Amino acid sequence: MTPLLLLLVGTALAQDVPVQGTPLPATAEAATPPPPVSGDVFVAAPPGSSIVLDGVFTGQKAPGFVRGVPVGPHRVRADLGCDTASTQVMVRAGAVERAELTLEPGSGHLSVNTDPPGAAITIDGEPLAHQGVPLIPAHILTGRDHVSIVVTLGIESTLS
Repeated sequence: MTPLLLLLVGTALAQDVPVQGTPLPATAEAATPPPPVSGDVFVAAPPGSSIVLDGVFTGQKAPGFVRGVPVGPHRVRADLGCDTASTQVMVRAGAVERAELTLEPGSGHLSVNTDPPGAAITIDGEPLAHQGVPLIPAHILTGRDHVSIVVTLGIESTLS
């Protein structure tokens, strides 16, 4: 009887038996995350400069990163007071692009009218007008300048 028993056991082991339970995890290829659709931009500019991306303040200060920028061309600007600089960057998926910005001082125009007319006007020691006749256009860099107005009566008034 023993040989018959071994034959039955061997037959039972060879049969397919359905098994229920949790399926095995997917292969490593299926678990691979999708490719990135954004990159980062490192902005190298004077410390404390505000970083603006495509006309929108990012809340970041230079030097620093703007993370998760969509792939494609973008305008990066740094502002510090009235000084500003901008550049175009092409963001690539998963890459870090560098925006190197050197701030240029802004400028403005100054118009001075005196009463009585005929004052000698200087800006930071440079003559702007004498006896009411402009010598140069008053194109001034932003920031603090010393403007001096001397009227013909010899009374000096200084504006800062």
